Amino acid sequence: PADRGPGIGEPDLSGSTGVGGDPGSAPTQPAPRAPRPSAQPVEVRGLNVSASSPSAIRFDVATGSKVRPIVRYAPGTTQMLVDIPNAQLRLTDGGDADRSLSHPLIGGVKLETIQGTSTPITRMTLDTSRFLGYSLDVQQGSFTLELRLPRNASGALSDKVIVVDAGH
Repeated sequence: PADRGPGIGEPDLSGSTGVGGDPGSAPTQPAPRAPRPSAQPVEVRGLNVSASSPSAIRFDVATGSKVRPIVRYAPGTTQMLVDIPNAQLRLTDGGDADRSLSHPLIGGVKLETIQGTSTPITRMTLDTSRFLGYSLDVQQGSFTLELRLPRNASGALSDKVIVVDAGH
């Protein structure tokens, strides 16, 4: 007689694992996957502010590892927001998380960690006096945000050429 495999309620004594299309044996379950460990939040450890001129200012932010900052303006304002996903504020340099600055471009800077999402976000809020150009340089363990006036932003309006294009 042909081996049909175990019947209902009978143990499988043949050592079969159900692989190979044996219709009489129960299918094997895939090995359970180990849960993926959630990445630990990166520490934001320090902030250094330096101004090279009245038309430029630099923010050096020390972090525990490489981060991916997101720079944008808050809608309807000139507040620049720098969000650092999966980051926790832990200033180790003794610096204050809320600083007022006396610079023509920036009135103040505030660092805070925003909870309530699946991962914490550290936000740097810059109170800018106007819309500014910026460059972002991300390194392992830090990033630098340089703010500057947009090109041709200085001078009198009477020195500018204004072109009005009604469209096509």
